[in-house]
Amino acid sequence: MNVNLLGVWNSMRAELSHMKSGASIVNAPSAARLIGFTGGATYTASKHAVTGLTRSTCKEFGSMNIRVNAVAPGYIITPMSNKAAKSMGLAPDDIGPAKASALGRPGQPEEVATLAVFLLSYEASYMLVP
Repeated sequence: MNVNLLGVWNSMRAELSHMKSGASIVNAPSAARLIGFTGGATYTASKHAVTGLTRSTCKEFGSMNIRVNAVAPGYIITPMSNKAAKSMGLAPDDIGPAKASALGRPGQPEEVATLAVFLLSYEASYMLVP
C-alpha cells in the first residue's frame, strides 16, 4: 500500500500543487485494478484504490482543465518480470498473465509509454480514461 497507493497519492498531491490549466497526469494502476488473482488481495486492493483516487481526482480537477487518466497495462516484459519468470523456470512469454491477454503475448514497456504520451498530449485534450 505504501508504494502502490501512497506513492501515487503523494506524487499527485505534489504535481497538482504546481499544475496549470491544460496539464495532465497519467497513473498506471495495472490490469489488477480490473480483476483479482489468487494470492494478490493486497496488491489488487492497492490498484483498485489507485483507480478510485484517479477517478475522484479527475472529477475534482476537471473544472480547472486538468486531466487525470489511467492506463491498466497487463503483463509487461521488464527486468522484474523476467526475474520472476526465471525463478519459476519459465520464459517470460510462458507466464500465465502473458498468455491470458487478448493479444496472447506480453506487452513491451514502449507500448505502455506510447499510450501515456498520447494521453498527456493535446490530441487527447478531451479524453478521460480513469
